Amino acid sequence: MLLNELGKAYRYLRCIPKTVYFNLKYLPFRDALKFPILVSHRVALRRMRGRIRVDQASLGRVKIGFRSNNIIDEGVDLAVWDVTGTVEFNGRVEIGSATKLLVSGHLSLGDDLWASGRSLISCEQRIEFGAHTLLSWDVTVIDHDFHPVSDLQTGEVLNEPKPVLVGKGVWVGAGATLLRGSVVGDGWFRRASHRAPEVWRNWARRCARCGDQSRFADACLTQPGETRSRGASFQVQGAGQAFEYPRRSSPDDAERGIVDACAGKGMRPRVDLMFQ
Repeated sequence: MLLNELGKAYRYLRCIPKTVYFNLKYLPFRDALKFPILVSHRVALRRMRGRIRVDQASLGRVKIGFRSNNIIDEGVDLAVWDVTGTVEFNGRVEIGSATKLLVSGHLSLGDDLWASGRSLISCEQRIEFGAHTLLSWDVTVIDHDFHPVSDLQTGEVLNEPKPVLVGKGVWVGAGATLLRGSVVGDGWFRRASHRAPEVWRNWARRCARCGDQSRFADACLTQPGETRSRGASFQVQGAGQAFEYPRRSSPDDAERGIVDACAGKGMRPRVDLMFQ
């Protein structure tokens, strides 16, 4: 116990130079002297342009590069701060060790957000996280593709950046990826290594929670490639039925399928979430 406390004190002592420089660089002098943002010595400060907004100037309101876990080698992995856009801290935020923040757009972080470590958040347009959100390790959140894809005939760029919106109380599992255009509703859990592709942007993903919380029905697109070929397959797991809808079906068609399937099993669905 004593060794842990001494180790923590050592890390906070080593953070003083970067913390002082970071706060004086970004915040008004009076607010900077309160050191609302603590920056670990294990953070590489690449570009420090743009702006930072902190909802309250109190000591240690935001911590960058401190939290870690056993899968991260802090002697090798560095956190990265590369910001030319705007980063908005709307409460207490902890960015874990080896996490990389690459921001040229607008990044908004809600209250009580915790990013475990070794994750990547790359923002060219807009990424928003709601309050009480947890990002496990190795999570990737990007609102762009790092490269343009153009129409060969017109030259039009087909993959412009699109906002990524994450609601309140969301848990993003280890290794999950949120691509441009992804929308995650309040209270949703993204399982480990899950990928939310932008190709689903025109489709609905809805979950229906039944009156009996131990029974659950979930409607989702089974494979992103199916939206381009033989239609989308909506699998209602809790009711044990599958529904096939043509590519141009509306989200309401999918919802009606969930309702009918749940009714056949004596369940009452309530639509909680929609991906679009």
